[in-house]
Amino acid sequence: MSIKRGLMVAGVGLPGVGKSTIFKALGNQKNWKHLCEPEESDWPLAVKMQEASGAFTALTWFRAMRVPNLFIADSLRQQGQIVLVDSYYDKLMTHYIKEPNMEWLMHPNDPYFQLTNQMALADNINLPTADIMVFFEATFISWKKLIMSRKRQLDLERVFPDAFLFQNVLLKAAEVECKKGSTQLIVFENEYGSIDRSTFKLGVLLENLIDSR
Repeated sequence: MSIKRGLMVAGVGLPGVGKSTIFKALGNQKNWKHLCEPEESDWPLAVKMQEASGAFTALTWFRAMRVPNLFIADSLRQQGQIVLVDSYYDKLMTHYIKEPNMEWLMHPNDPYFQLTNQMALADNINLPTADIMVFFEATFISWKKLIMSRKRQLDLERVFPDAFLFQNVLLKAAEVECKKGSTQLIVFENEYGSIDRSTFKLGVLLENLIDSR
C-alpha cells in the first residue's frame, strides 16, 4: 500500500477503552508512528492529588502531555508519514465540557470551570485537525473488563462507572467536529479479549479508508 501524503489518525473514546493498546499494536504491525499518553507510573502529584489540587490542575497536566503529540503528528504527517495519536480529547472538549453528567470530569461549580471552557474553545480552533478519527466504542460489560484490566487508581476513584455516560456525549462531539471539515469518522467496537483480533479488524478498516482517499 502506498500513499501520496501523510495522515493523522486520532483515537477517541472512553478512558480505558483500549485506544493506546490497539494503536501501539497497530503502529508496530504496520510500521506507522504512534504517539501515546504517559502511563500512570509517570503521572505527577497534579493528577494523584486531585482532591487537594483540583480537577483543573490535573486536566492541564494531561493537556500538556497530549498537545505536543498533536503537533508532532502534524509535522510527521507533512513529511508523508501515517501517525496514530491515542488522544483527541483536547480538540473535542469544547463540544462536551458543558454537557450534562460531566461532573466526573469537572463540576460546573469548580472555580476554574469557565476558564476550562475558554481553553477548550481555543484548543478546538488552534490545535491540528486529524484526517481520520477512530471512535472506540464498547458495551458497558466490555468497558468494565477493559478499564479494570489496566488497574489504575484514578479509574476507580474518578472514572468508573460514572464516565460510561460520556461515551454517547463523546461520540456526538466527534460527529459534530467531523461535520465541520474533512475529518473522516470510523466507529470501531472494541471488545474485551484478543488484542491481535482487534488490531487486525481496525487495520483492515483503516487501510480500506486510506486506499479510498
